[in-house]
Amino acid sequence: MSDDHLSLLSPSVLNETFPGRWWVPTAAGLERLDGETCVVRALCAPTGADPFSAAEIWVGVEHRSGNRLIGSIAESAVELPGYQIGDQIELELDQIFDYVTVGSDGSLRMNIERARIAIGRRVLVGLTAISPDGQILERRQLAAELIAVREDGLALMADEGGSFGLPPDIRGLREAAPGEYRLRESGEVIANPDYTYTSTINLAEGHSLPVEGFVPPAGG
Repeated sequence: MSDDHLSLLSPSVLNETFPGRWWVPTAAGLERLDGETCVVRALCAPTGADPFSAAEIWVGVEHRSGNRLIGSIAESAVELPGYQIGDQIELELDQIFDYVTVGSDGSLRMNIERARIAIGRRVLVGLTAISPDGQILERRQLAAELIAVREDGLALMADEGGSFGLPPDIRGLREAAPGEYRLRESGEVIANPDYTYTSTINLAEGHSLPVEGFVPPAGG
């Protein structure tokens, strides 16, 4: 993204045009966000641009001032000054698209509320397995319906049949732009999925991606 004039988007505003496509945090959920306990997701795009092409940033919150969160960018798909990793940024609460809380042990806890809005929706999954030295070992794509969200992960039913599980991390779950998507291996065309999910998985040499995914596939 090269436009020097970016705007931070608002999920509630986007939902006026695309109802139900973006999760909007509840007031109670936002009230719980404060310094050093969460990482939040924001989207930015040139003014008037297609929101589905917006770039994603994740911000480690350092402190809160009223309805503003202040922190450092931890992950960024933007190469412009002010939006790069390590840059300080301020976000209004209505610019938060997702948040992940940090446990006392430093682990990240999935935002179950956001994951649940995707139940019954179609998800295009793309997984890449890499070795400890960064070599690509395997890629897998599938289309599936999200059928359940649990503390230990996501349960899906694949279009081709059979259950598939994903880890309890939905940072890779993104709103899909309308259109057709072609699966690399099969050539199958998937029309208008609701979400895409991408993730890079670290595997030891000699291992492969599990056939049924990463959590027990039974829903509940």
